[in-house]
Order: sequence, then structure tokens, then C-alpha cells
Amino acid sequence: AVFAHGENASLLHGGIEVFLHHMAALVLVSVFTFFGSLLLYKVTNAIITLRVSEESEDIGLDLSQHQESFN
Repeated sequence: AVFAHGENASLLHGGIEVFLHHMAALVLVSVFTFFGSLLLYKVTNAIITLRVSEESEDIGLDLSQHQESFN
């Protein structure tokens, strides 16, 4: 946006108004991305549990998840 052409099209010629529009767009995209990712996480977690149980952690993930042991 710094090098855009046209009246009020760039930060250099549009001033604070263009800057605030760009900041609003950045905030909107950030919020959309955060909540979209959160929604996808929740849906995936409802279908497939994403965290192992505390028992599995105590046993060790190599053994509990992959049946691997290093003897």
C-alpha cells in the first residue's frame, strides 16, 4: 500500500485514514484466522482426541502409542 497509485490509494498520499483501514483489515483477518483455527481444532478434537491420556504419558508415548521399547 505504500507504493499504490491513485488518489488516497497509498499510505504516503492517503494519510492516517488509509493506515487505519489497513490496520482494521489486519485485525479482521487476524480474528478470523484465530477463530477459524479454534473452530477447526474443536471439530477435530470432537472427532479424534488430540491429547493422549495421563496413563499413556506415565507409561511413555513410545510404548503406549507405538509399542516400541528400547532394551
